[in-house]
Amino acid sequence: MTLHEVRYDPGPMHAALLALRGDYPVAAYIANRMRPSGAEPVPERRLDFIRFRWGDAPLGGSAR
Repeated sequence: MTLHEVRYDPGPMHAALLALRGDYPVAAYIANRMRPSGAEPVPERRLDFIRFRWGDAPLGGSAR
């Protein structure tokens, strides 16, 4: 097995996560941990894991 290092631009992923913050509160949490250098942290809401468990996520999630 050979491991390869892959460099990528975190900017597009960070922008996509910021766009999802309204529907997925965990997106702000992930965006803060993946933010590009120089990007400001975004406010995080306290995550309610009971309310946002798999089946209650926006846009479905009923097929398990």
